[in-house]
Amino acid sequence: MDVEKYSGRSHVAQMRVQEGLAQALDYACERGGVRWQGCAQQDRGDGQLLLLPAGVDEAVGGRPRLPEPGRT
Repeated sequence: MDVEKYSGRSHVAQMRVQEGLAQALDYACERGGVRWQGCAQQDRGDGQLLLLPAGVDEAVGGRPRLPEPGRT
């Protein structure tokens, strides 16, 4: 995942974005049946690269499961 216009935000806003991104990925992993702690994570500042554990079917575990903006 990557955050749009990240570098134009204040330091405090960037930290909040990073926290929200981590929460969103944790939520998506939970909904996809993947343990967040079992994934290799690479913080990219304005994004996260999440590598699924071996044996996870990408067609099932890798499908985005985040709600659309404005929906719960």
